Amino acid sequence: MEKVVLITGSSKGIGKATAIEFSKIGGYKVVINYLTDKENAEKLSSYLKQEYKIETLVIKADVSNEKQVKNMVQEIINKFGRIDVLVNNAGIAIDKEFEDRTVEDWKRTLEVNTIGTFLL
Repeated sequence: MEKVVLITGSSKGIGKATAIEFSKIGGYKVVINYLTDKENAEKLSSYLKQEYKIETLVIKADVSNEKQVKNMVQEIINKFGRIDVLVNNAGIAIDKEFEDRTVEDWKRTLEVNTIGTFLL
């Protein structure tokens, strides 16, 4: 029986590479989570389906938003029946000089990198 892996922030970078590695291994259905890069998420899904003949699911969700996380998990359960593996990859870095960062920048970083990990 194939396992289901949810990889947050998997439309690019480390998350994308992780999705490809799970697909190469075989035996996994891959859930691609993204927030802003739908085009790359869809391209990755198509690539994985064609190259590795696996099932994928693309879901837009902000990992720092409890309601969106719950909806994402429910959508995965509805489609695949379970989640076996979670790769908590989503994260942000505000690329500014320290003295130029705002409290809002810091709050957003904490929301995604810490609260998002907790919620999942």
